[in-house]
Amino acid sequence: MNTAKIVALVITIINAIYLIYNIYYISTGGWEESMMRYQEIMEQMQQN
Repeated sequence: MNTAKIVALVITIINAIYLIYNIYYISTGGWEESMMRYQEIMEQMQQN
């Protein structure tokens, strides 16, 4: 039972770090760069 609590706590901490990273990434304009990169990849795939 104790192991399950530790695993749940570690997963919660990892998810919190990931959420904070995503909020920072989107707020600093990283979202637009990601979308442009995604569109470029899709255009290259359509050409092939």
